[in-house]
Amino acid sequence: MKFTNAYELIYSLYEKDLIDGFDSTIRGDFEVSTSIDDEKILKILDEICADLIFGGTAIYQGCYEFEFDSNNDLSMSVQIDDDILEFHGNTFDIEQILSVISNYLSLECLEKDENLEFQISLDIELDFHDIEKSDYEVPVFIIKDFDYDEELTNEISKKIKECDIDKLKELVIDELVKQHKDNHSYTGFSLTIDESQIMSYSASGHEEVEDFKQSLENHIIDIEIDFTKLGID
Repeated sequence: MKFTNAYELIYSLYEKDLIDGFDSTIRGDFEVSTSIDDEKILKILDEICADLIFGGTAIYQGCYEFEFDSNNDLSMSVQIDDDILEFHGNTFDIEQILSVISNYLSLECLEKDENLEFQISLDIELDFHDIEKSDYEVPVFIIKDFDYDEELTNEISKKIKECDIDKLKELVIDELVKQHKDNHSYTGFSLTIDESQIMSYSASGHEEVEDFKQSLENHIIDIEIDFTKLGID
């Protein structure tokens, strides 16, 4: 069988269970998931995957999987694991997050000209498995001050004891989710804040890759494969 573009080839190989997809790293390294050992075919598959990655179609590090959509066209989705803090920087507004706490507690001893991050200490570990299903874990949630001001120390301590801490936790998490969704489309994320500083922030999600079919159709190839030699009728 002769193939003239990458879409035809990948479609046929996937239909015959000879290829599943590929894994890609942040550096652009990749590994094709295939049972094929023919060097000529493998070389073309490497070229196709490299074109998807460096051509801007497969932009994330993660596990890319081929699949048939509802129209029986070949599509591709990716399971993403992205260290946002390391590669994209901090996208959270810590002042807005802390203002949720100060407003709920109605704190009166705050210095108006001082940033909240220097007056309210927030420790939180949040592991959000699925935003849409509100599936998450919060093993750490601690609010205190920095012991710089005795009045503020006493006020925070007193109001934390008196408040509905679960409600406050819920409000803080809602704000974190809102800010996450404002900047990223990932369905899950993990976040660690220590003394009001963002220490780690990574995300995961499953997304369909756009312009996949067109990208493969534009990739011209010239190869003829005898599938009987691969043990396929």
